[in-house]
Amino acid sequence: MTKEVDTKLLDRLIDRAEKGSVTARVGYFDDSGKHPRTKKTAADIATINNNGSVKANIPARPWVTDGAFEGEFPTHREMRKYYERFVTGELDLKESLRRAAQEQKFRILQKYDEAPAIYANNRPSTIEKKGFDMALFDTGWLQDKIDVKVYEGE
Repeated sequence: MTKEVDTKLLDRLIDRAEKGSVTARVGYFDDSGKHPRTKKTAADIATINNNGSVKANIPARPWVTDGAFEGEFPTHREMRKYYERFVTGELDLKESLRRAAQEQKFRILQKYDEAPAIYANNRPSTIEKKGFDMALFDTGWLQDKIDVKVYEGE
């Protein structure tokens, strides 16, 4: 089964975004602060959890990349909806992109919530240290740090 996607509206939105120098980003940013216990940034922790670490014996649990990939079609639908509202003047370009990026953020967080059921379990030593067996979850700090930012002039 194949699925066709009409990208004409999306292409026009991207063209307008490029001409207007507006960019939306979803992720972990340098200004998200450092984890209170590990002193690592949210970006560092997300990268280690997503890609794994041979040195630290942490398996890859690619919730960020899987969530972003699974969010492509829903985000495309959202961009199409917000583009139509942008064309009619109901929303400005920044708000259109911000709302579409929120959909991508939702998909990544959804995959984070599903992670304990679909990715590698914690090792017994990790369970003992944490006091429970829930992969990718310690305090909830990382979940709160994913953000959407819209930039102009980049």
